[in-house]
Amino acid sequence: MDTRFTLDPWLSPALAKGFVPAITLKNRLGLTANQFTAKHSLIPIISASFAYLPTNLGLNATTNVVSVVAPVTTPANITKWKVTITPTTGAFVGSLVLTDVGKTRTVPLTGIMRQSPSNDLSGLIGDGNFLLG
Repeated sequence: MDTRFTLDPWLSPALAKGFVPAITLKNRLGLTANQFTAKHSLIPIISASFAYLPTNLGLNATTNVVSVVAPVTTPANITKWKVTITPTTGAFVGSLVLTDVGKTRTVPLTGIMRQSPSNDLSGLIGDGNFLLG
């Protein structure tokens, strides 16, 4: 069993005040572009849908909506992967659909975004989990 624990404070985005510019979720997460990568563990073992899960995500800097950028599938976002971030807490919830021979499963997922300290070069800005039923 591997247990890791990191305690990072969460600072929510802030509106512009006078001459001080707004601090967006993108800023808080340290993103230089409106895109970031996603990794999914253990799913190759349990589902043929693994190849269709998102590897690149987009973050709309105005609405904080997360969208699938890649892979491009037909139909678009074939796994129906979606996530909603709560900017005030950094928590996220979402779901995805795994389709295997004779079986389709909607899988809920939850997690937390992370504002890593400047000396942390891991690039990890969030982590979550799912439970297959």
